[in-house]
Amino acid sequence: MTPKIRKAYPRGSKVIDLLGGESRTTFPAYHQGPLDVAKMYGIINNADIEAMNVVDRGSKNIADLGTKKLQALTSSQGVKEMDNPAYRVYFHALAAIVNQMVIAVNDDEEFGDAMKAALNNNNFLQLLTNVKIRGKDLILDYTGKYPAVFEGKPVLRNKAYFATGQKGRIGFKMA
Repeated sequence: MTPKIRKAYPRGSKVIDLLGGESRTTFPAYHQGPLDVAKMYGIINNADIEAMNVVDRGSKNIADLGTKKLQALTSSQGVKEMDNPAYRVYFHALAAIVNQMVIAVNDDEEFGDAMKAALNNNNFLQLLTNVKIRGKDLILDYTGKYPAVFEGKPVLRNKAYFATGQKGRIGFKMA
């Protein structure tokens, strides 16, 4: 991200750095980015972050979360099977926080503007696919476009945080 983009979109740039930073790749550091962003948007506070950092990772009891806010967020986040052997309250709480954070960030126009500026500042080759069906045949037609043109609004997506674990980081798509 260029200094010009950082200056134009300081909050959006900070969100991108916190969620996508290279230092966010080891446990529990990769959980810290979403917690810090959630704090930026007023979803949680320092006491909640501290509680998340000290909760027993093996616990299955919502009462073990150290704050009322974490307990309320976690209780309001639906879970398919709390009796699943892999269920952990830490991951349940983290998923609840991430889901609220995604909503807040996606409502922030500055985040979208920062993402588009960063994407349009890179040298990407865009591959467009056109799919047709003729009889029993599937026909794929590919067209390359350079430089890539990003249209739509960038939005965060949570497909990685859930009550039984976490597999990956927050993603985004153009909506």
